[in-house]
Order: sequence, then structure tokens, then C-alpha cells
Amino acid sequence: NILKQLTEIYRKIRNTCRFLLGNCYDFNPERDGIEYNRLEEIDRWALHRLYKLVNKTALAYENYEFHQVFHAVHNFAVIDMSNFYLDIIKDRLYVLPQDSPSRRAAQTVLAEILRTLTLLIVPVISFTAEEIWSYIPFKKEESIMLAAWPELPAFYEDEELAARWEIMLQLKEEVNRILETSRREKVIGSSLQAAVDLYPDEELYKKLVDYADFLPELLIVSSCSLHEPGAEADGDSAEAQELKLRIKVSKAAGEKCQRCWMYSPTVGENKEYEDVCSRCGEILQKAHE
Repeated sequence: NILKQLTEIYRKIRNTCRFLLGNCYDFNPERDGIEYNRLEEIDRWALHRLYKLVNKTALAYENYEFHQVFHAVHNFAVIDMSNFYLDIIKDRLYVLPQDSPSRRAAQTVLAEILRTLTLLIVPVISFTAEEIWSYIPFKKEESIMLAAWPELPAFYEDEELAARWEIMLQLKEEVNRILETSRREKVIGSSLQAAVDLYPDEELYKKLVDYADFLPELLIVSSCSLHEPGAEADGDSAEAQELKLRIKVSKAAGEKCQRCWMYSPTVGENKEYEDVCSRCGEILQKAHE
């Protein structure tokens, strides 16, 4: 069982690195990198988590607590990255134009994470780290054994931002639970087939209102409506477990866009690209100008 658990941890870390590598193929930090103050808030959250990981891993190595290294790296790769950050930014990576500032911002973070994460695992997974390093297109050292321990800028640490995003993490967990129930009941198929209505109390509303436009991206749904406090929740809504909130999931309006897979009433409006939504239609038109 111990060997099976270690194998599974190794596989998940390797798969995360494969995703990072696959999405940095057209990225050069010197040419395409985005400055920290121009990154989106979720990108800065990811860098904050990376900064914490470096500090925790360095301390574990100093104390020869190699099991702590594995736990920290595994939790970062799976919980922070694969289950949250990487899942959310797929739309920016795959749908937006190649040189879109938002896409390049995401790639800036991915490149930083890829390089740093590879350096963190080299003392314990040397051959895998060297293999990953050999495929990094923007590496400066020929071998990872010639690279120094990662030192990240102190401004990556942002406790105030991290505290705000704890609510976002909780919200995503609460909505995912309701989405899963809706899937079992055949209300929706994938999460992108869903339209979500949120009915928070006044305190939670104040924390979410600034992120209203970002909520569909966070929850990976086709639409999300944040209702003001006092709005009467629909009878089909469900009570959240940890947050003072009611959540309703219904089938999103419109047809499925064959490019971004979101459901939108605008699918079919573009006569040149009839199978895509208005957003994707504009992107395709600009790409062919």
C-alpha cells in the first residue's frame, strides 16, 4: 500500500508538470512575460501559493523531513494546481487568442511554477526532474544540476489576497457539491451545461460582488447570477453547508459552442461561424483578418 501511494503521488506530480510543459510550448518569458502588477488576481494567488511552497519545502529539506517535501509538493500540484488553478485557466489558455494579455499572464505564472516546481523536486526525483528540465523551452542552464535553488520575489507573498480567496475556494467547493448532485439527477451533463444562481446573505454578498463577472470562470459554468441580499431564492435551490448561501443549478440557455464548449444564446448568430458563440466568432474573425 505504501508503494502504491507513493506511485500515485509521483504520477500526479508528473502529470501536473506535463500540463505545465504542454502549455508553455509557445511562451518565452523575456518576450511574452507579463509584469506582476498586470496579472489577474487568481494568477497572483497562484504565485502566493508557490511562494509558500518554496518556503515550506526548503525548511523540510533543512530538517531532512523528506516526507514533508512529498506531502507539500503533492498538495500543491493536485489541490492548488490541478483541482483549482489549472482547471480554471484552461479557458484562457485554449480559447483566447495566442497573444492575448490574459493568456500570456496565465503562461507567465505557469512558466514560473514549472521552473520552480522542477527545482523543488530534483533532490528526491532527480531523473524525472532532469527529464522535465530537458523539455523546458526557456531554460538557461543545460542541466537542472547546474541551476540554483529557486528564490522568489518577496512580493509574491500576499496574505490579504490569500484571505480573500479562501472565500472563493469555499464557494467553488460548495457549488461543486450542488453541481455533482445535479449531474446525478440528470439535470446537467458537464458543469459547462449549467447556469448557477447564488443567493448570499449581506456579508457574503459584499465579499463576492467585486468578483461577479469572474464567477462563471471560477465555477466553470456557462453563466452565474449573483443575486442581491433579500432576493427570494427559487424553491429548487439548495442550502450551502459552510457559507450562508443558497445555490440553484439549472440548464444553461442556448446551444453548445463547438469551440469553447460553453452554452450560449449567441451560438448561430455569426453567419460565417455558425457553430460558435459570439466571443469565439470574434476571435476567429480577428485571427483570419
